[in-house]
Amino acid sequence: MRTPLDESALADAELVRRSLAGDRGAFEDLVRKYHHQLLRLLHGIARNQEEAEDLVQDTFLRAFRNLDRFDLSRPFRPWLWTLGTRLALHLIARKERKNVSLEAAATEADQEWRSDGPWLGTLRDVERLEGELLQRALSDALDALEPHHRAVMVLRILEGRSYEEIGQMLEIPQGTVMSRMSRARGRLREMLRGWDPQGETNEPPVR
Repeated sequence: MRTPLDESALADAELVRRSLAGDRGAFEDLVRKYHHQLLRLLHGIARNQEEAEDLVQDTFLRAFRNLDRFDLSRPFRPWLWTLGTRLALHLIARKERKNVSLEAAATEADQEWRSDGPWLGTLRDVERLEGELLQRALSDALDALEPHHRAVMVLRILEGRSYEEIGQMLEIPQGTVMSRMSRARGRLREMLRGWDPQGETNEPPVR
């Protein structure tokens, strides 16, 4: 038995109906509502800001073209997230087939992260500095994860999706989702083993 749609999902369903009836402004409302959240999700998977922005556009375009296939009895957001996640994974797969190194994408993502603003705190702000350094270390570790493991990690941790929902989005068994999540966590622990904000550890993170 399906869970009844909440207020937000009902509002989305109404916007979809209006869009199918020819109201272009209705779909633009959906874009405005979910653009930022979708960008955050896809950047977490692609680890590249420019590619994530392109993926957002492609996702909304695909959603608009296939809007007549959307089941109005289901919430719109998970459907949109499924489209975006699959597009992101397909993009990564194409890059790998062309032997384009993901190392360059990881470096670019790290550079973008550093350019978001000044992250070096004052000498009196050691706790904030260490927090930012840990965030950078986590970002580097996430970059190094295998794409399918990274997608599961982002959907589970960043989006708070259940294993069942992730399985539906990626079209894989729930057991596979749990296995990938376990491996991703283990890999992150391995890469962050011995992390030291002072950079004085003899056991640097594994890349």
